[in-house]
Amino acid sequence: MKVKHYSVFEVLTTNVINWNGLRNEELESPYFLPNTREKYLSKVQAEQPSDYVLKMIEQMKKLGYKRILSLGCGIAQTEYHIKKESNLEVIVSDNTESIQRLQSYGIFDEALSLDILKDDYPADEETVVLMHRIDTEFNDEDLKHIFKTCKTHGIRHVFFVPTNPFVFKILLNEFKTLIISIIKRKKRTFCGYSRSKSSLIKLWRGSYEKIYEYRDEKSFYIIELTKKND
Repeated sequence: MKVKHYSVFEVLTTNVINWNGLRNEELESPYFLPNTREKYLSKVQAEQPSDYVLKMIEQMKKLGYKRILSLGCGIAQTEYHIKKESNLEVIVSDNTESIQRLQSYGIFDEALSLDILKDDYPADEETVVLMHRIDTEFNDEDLKHIFKTCKTHGIRHVFFVPTNPFVFKILLNEFKTLIISIIKRKKRTFCGYSRSKSSLIKLWRGSYEKIYEYRDEKSFYIIELTKKND
């Protein structure tokens, strides 16, 4: 299943999501990227790392990786905890102006400005790729292209964190957003597409196959480069 995904923001009023605007607007707290390292650390630090982050690290080490490339890292909160709780080399990348702020913090091994659809990935078979909740940002053909690009680079494993792969939750969240927009008298902003697990599998099929699934408050899949020909 695939449905249009909407959000209601505090300040943003555009018809389509504007990530540069969200990263710069303090009132959009979940998406805001602070201007200083100290404020960033205050925002992303937690007393204990979440179970799903620890499980990711465990699986990455089990697969023998020492280097991770995150595509579309956003504010890089998950990537921060991976860096903090492991000895993995962590490279973050994004296509927004705020990536320069992440670079200035000096926390990650590299922070790169990267267009997922147009640029080469600084990764190979020795690099594990993380895609954290970026699936709503792209149409089906774009996501297929991303997986094929990973395959072209010989990337053996991708850790894929879906935005929301469960049909009931997708429908419930979209209904809640509609109600909030009515109550607050704010228009909804189009933010891409929500897809069920079965819809996601169809998009990486031919390039990758699922070998591991973690299900909890947050889910993630490990998909492995397929040896079959397209």
